[in-house]
Amino acid sequence: MKQFDKDFNVLYYLVRNSEINGDKFRDILVSFSSEKDIVEIEKNVPLINILVPSISFFNISAHNLDTNDAEIPVVVANETTTDLYLNGKLEAKLEKGEVPDFHVFVVKENDRVNVNSIHFNLSTSKNNTEKLKNTIEFLSPYFDGMNSGLRKSNLNHKSTINKNELSQIVFDSFSYFNQNVSFNDIASSKAYQRDYIYYGITNKESKGALNQNVTDYIDYLEINPNIYFKLALNAGVKGNPSISNETVTQTKRQLSTQELIDRMWTKGAYEFRFEIFSENSSSSSSIIIPVKPSDIWNFNINHTRENGTVFRSSKNTYKINPANFTSKVYRLNDMVAFNKWDISNESLHRFINVSEVNLTESITEEVSYTVSKIAEGKFEGSVKFGVGPKTSAELGGSGSYKQETTQEKKFSRRFNVGDDVLATSIKVYFYNPIINNIGNNGECDLFYYSTGAVKFSIIPKIQ
Repeated sequence: MKQFDKDFNVLYYLVRNSEINGDKFRDILVSFSSEKDIVEIEKNVPLINILVPSISFFNISAHNLDTNDAEIPVVVANETTTDLYLNGKLEAKLEKGEVPDFHVFVVKENDRVNVNSIHFNLSTSKNNTEKLKNTIEFLSPYFDGMNSGLRKSNLNHKSTINKNELSQIVFDSFSYFNQNVSFNDIASSKAYQRDYIYYGITNKESKGALNQNVTDYIDYLEINPNIYFKLALNAGVKGNPSISNETVTQTKRQLSTQELIDRMWTKGAYEFRFEIFSENSSSSSSIIIPVKPSDIWNFNINHTRENGTVFRSSKNTYKINPANFTSKVYRLNDMVAFNKWDISNESLHRFINVSEVNLTESITEEVSYTVSKIAEGKFEGSVKFGVGPKTSAELGGSGSYKQETTQEKKFSRRFNVGDDVLATSIKVYFYNPIINNIGNNGECDLFYYSTGAVKFSIIPKIQ
């Protein structure tokens, strides 16, 4: 669990002198083989390693490993098969690409430690794990789980994206506007990243014309798993997929992921509607995205296995419980786009509703939102002066200080009476940041919108 190399690896070199019930680990191995065999292994495979793998679909990881389970197989990968050993005997062979749905120990070579830092000799034969850790060298500092100053950013953080997936102009905007500071420090505020992206304005260039090739897109969707219970109410009437069998059994063989989904879930997909209110239109625009439950949630299916005997076949039992679901990111791949955001004519705010569409009667209603318009004096034609929505002589505006203005805007919208509403009136502001921070490895932490039920980020892209 200590993850010395930021994975659930146990390097034999580090633990060979650890004691188990009063005996050293190495001595126990020698008792089951010989001194000669162990010396040969240390000489020829110095990076020999035990990995506890994570298999997310079946909720299998080091966190829930039962160390008292005496029937966890040891896995060794060969060219065409993966062999499973139990108590030293070959018990089964898996085809390449087949994933076990139970805990295993994988014996392999560590690929994060520099082999040149491993020394099996008299000087290290008595050292404990902590002393040996100080001699370990990693192939990259990002693998060093013992140095808190070099800890890698969490790549599974839901609002991160690699810089290579961003338009260069979006990535560059962070270099000009990258600090959460007061309005007086104009050149460093994250709020003005879109001024650079849309108008080319920086701390050195105080005016620019609208880039007509920029469009904002919702990048990803993340749905709170607790919403399942809401979507599952009267699922058959609404046309929603739902769990039909909470427990599935299979004798002899194990079931694949797709087989489990087919047996546990009814057919179909959720239909998530994104409704966008932009001030340049009197009615909302909508787009419907079909999404399967497996696209947005990890099911974390519980699997137990009853071993076979001379009198009966082995039996696999799988149980699914929505209370154990966890969310995962569903990338929208430019499916939800905004209209051109020309703030010289349009308000600084847009609003988003998210719902799951159901097969019910549709109606039309009128809604009102308070929107902000950029201050007078910020534009001459299509050319914008200075960063931000306000004007002053310092910002290259008209000379007198003016705030942005607000007004009420009415919209008409059409929706289904029985829709499951997930989020309403999410306010998207032109001067919200896009990138909060950028890690050393190029991972960009995005500004995100969240209501508890729904989470997403919005990213401008060059068309």
